[in-house]
Amino acid sequence: MFGDFDWQDNSAQNKRWKAWKQAVEQIMMETSQDNRTVKAVILEIGAGRNVPTIRSLTERILSNWKAAGADATLVRVNPELPLGDGHACQPGGRLERSVVSVMARGLDCLCRMDSMMPEAVAAASATKGADVEHDAATEPEVTPEADVVDAAGAGVMMASFAAPAASTPAAPVVPSTKKTSLVSPLTVSQPLLPMETVPTEAVA
Repeated sequence: MFGDFDWQDNSAQNKRWKAWKQAVEQIMMETSQDNRTVKAVILEIGAGRNVPTIRSLTERILSNWKAAGADATLVRVNPELPLGDGHACQPGGRLERSVVSVMARGLDCLCRMDSMMPEAVAAASATKGADVEHDAATEPEVTPEADVVDAAGAGVMMASFAAPAASTPAAPVVPSTKKTSLVSPLTVSQPLLPMETVPTEAVA
């Protein structure tokens, strides 16, 4: 790998990764068939275009999750290349509104997100509690599988880190336009909660 002749692939890790993706998509499709929607966030930090593997991976997963019926969003944190690459994810593409572009450096953005977590968690929990009370009489029994991707109203979150986060101040925020969704880390309004894991046993 990049001239490292001692590199050894970890087949077990790759199997776990594939099993996790399969399990998540299966739950998304089953939940969609029950007229419910899984909320999912893909958080990508510091992935550039020199080796665009992570960028293409997250966009592909976004497309797959949307096709599975999920309310999925890709949050791309990059001070230089925050927009989508693929045609569908570019401004004007069919997934444009599912890509949140944050022009900032990784560590600064994570710190700001972390400072907003208590308020976001409280808001998500309050909203879920109100919905449960309103639908208590008609809500079907929630299965353990569905609960995995519906905890605290957050759903699934997949984090992708392509490089160590920089500690320098964030780059200036570019004003958003009609065709883009560039935002400051301080204006990200979606609750970003920790990733819920899906056991590999859920995959046949």
